[in-house]
Parts: sequence; structure tokens; C-alpha cells
Amino acid sequence: MIVAGPHLRQPASLLPSGDEHPRRAGRVVVATSGSPASQRAIEVAAAIAAEHSGELVILHVQPPRQVRVARLGPTVVGCCWSQDPYSERVLIDARRLACANGSPARVGLIAASPADGIVMAARQLDARQVVIGARTTRLPARLAAPTRARLADGCPVPLLTVPADGRASATADKSRTL
Repeated sequence: MIVAGPHLRQPASLLPSGDEHPRRAGRVVVATSGSPASQRAIEVAAAIAAEHSGELVILHVQPPRQVRVARLGPTVVGCCWSQDPYSERVLIDARRLACANGSPARVGLIAASPADGIVMAARQLDARQVVIGARTTRLPARLAAPTRARLADGCPVPLLTVPADGRASATADKSRTL
């Protein structure tokens, strides 16, 4: 089941529980695609969350879905949370990897463009940091990684980029961590 609307809400499983306040402990959102770079990003994000006693949320973004707004109305492409994130094997594997690295994690599945989905999740989950994996390439950053470039421009919180070889780098204008 897909939940969509003008004011999208995250699934109840991702909401803070009881007396937990997301700004107090800090919430780290890590995006995964199952690639070696995103697996390395999960390891780094799990270490950050464990070090700062924060909460780790692993996010997987699928291609956007078309939603019909009325019975005979037009279809629009919109960002939406999936109610069954465990339907994706990549999220199950990512959660196991995070637990093996000392940080239990919640998972979320979003249907959107990658950059829009990650930014939406960071805002709605009140994240303190976003961590993404990056493939190493010789092309200019804007050509090789358009998602990374859009995130660097539009991410509301500090963005940490972790290449598959492990040399993490923060965006220049938002280089602080938790």
C-alpha cells in the first residue's frame, strides 16, 4: 500500500517513540542502493550513530510512482512512503549490516527521485545528518553524480559522502557532524 498526498507523512514505525526526542539523540539517515559504496556508507553511518547514541534510519529510494488524483483525473508523479519496507531485499541486507556494525536501525522505503526522496526523508524525520555512498570516477562531479550534486545543493542537514574506498568527505558548506 502506498500513501500519497500533498502533506506526506512517514510511516508510524519511523516516528520517535514515547519520550525519545529526535534532536536530543540525533538521527542519522543513510541512503542505500545495495552497491559497495552504499554498504560502506552504512558502516560509517552505523559508527556515527553508535558513537553519538543516535538513531540510524536506512532509506532506499525507488523510482517514483504515478498517482491518480481523481477517478477520471490526471496522474501525477509524487514522492510517497511505502508501508512495507521489508519487501526490498536491499533494506533487509542493509539492516543486518548496520546491526553487525553495532547500531540497530529502522528502515524506510520511498518512491521518488533519489535526491527528492532523501531530502524529503531528512526533513520529515528531523535528521541531524545524511550519509550517502559514492562511486569513484574520473568524471566531473556534476556529470558523474547528479544525485550527489543535487543533494549537496538542497540537503537541509550536513551531508557526508562515503566513497567505496572509505575516504569520507563532508560537503564544504555543511561539514559539521552530529
